[in-house]
Amino acid sequence: MKYLAFLCSIILTVLLFGYCSQPNNETSTDKKTNIVNPNGDSELALFMRYMYDDCMRVKTGIEEGGAETLEFDPDKMFTAHATEPEKAASEAYQQMGKAYLAAHEAYQRAQGDDKKALFTGLVNNCIACHQQLCPGPIRKINNLHFEN
Repeated sequence: MKYLAFLCSIILTVLLFGYCSQPNNETSTDKKTNIVNPNGDSELALFMRYMYDDCMRVKTGIEEGGAETLEFDPDKMFTAHATEPEKAASEAYQQMGKAYLAAHEAYQRAQGDDKKALFTGLVNNCIACHQQLCPGPIRKINNLHFEN
């Protein structure tokens, strides 16, 4: 009986030691927080990330010879809550947004070889706006350009 109690205590000690030596997932995750947007994840920031992902899908499709269409609703640029609402309400943002809507519409209506050129114009429109209002994402947006 003493042998069984001794054996159980050893097993419990080994299990407890093994459990305590495992890294705590909450602690390790908290220490490695990946900050995508240093100002927080506003509705507009999340929407623009979705736009980027959709544009990357379209770029890949064009490169593979397809005629992809964009899935996102560009009008949400004007209704999504921004990290800095004063920038989204500015005249510059409104004008750039209208130019983007025109480029988006032209891309969606285009056929064949025009798609690639109009997509490049769409990407350049994004960069022009970001140069004036929010330069942080420009490096990432540049990934949407086609290789020569």
